[in-house]
Amino acid sequence: MYVPGCGGCSSIIHLCAKYPKSVLAIGIVALSGYLFSNADRTNTCPDPKVQEITVLKSTAKIEQDIKVAEVAFREVEHVRLSNDGIRRVLDLYHCTRLSPDDVRKDSALARNIGLLYFLDLCHEVGIEEAKILYLNQK
Repeated sequence: MYVPGCGGCSSIIHLCAKYPKSVLAIGIVALSGYLFSNADRTNTCPDPKVQEITVLKSTAKIEQDIKVAEVAFREVEHVRLSNDGIRRVLDLYHCTRLSPDDVRKDSALARNIGLLYFLDLCHEVGIEEAKILYLNQK
């Protein structure tokens, strides 16, 4: 059936075959310890509804933060975004086909690029500091 004593796995099989009552007792103790432990099992098998609520709450928080940042952006959007700022956003989104001049030709695109730049600043330093940095860009 097997060769006893040839390697670790074979030794375990040999012990299990030789002492089945001991293996059964160890298994019962381990199972009862698992079943009756006070461990919080919500992390090992979370409820899908709880996960969905958590995701929705975080999404709502992100959307609220974006709305606050958009309101703050309206205070500074009159300042023209620098070429470096435009390049930073274009590089961030791997947009190689556009140049700062192309962005400036389309006012809606220029505004959206400015908003993305401002949102990135808000993420890095917060809204108030982002306003200052946006107004003082070079």
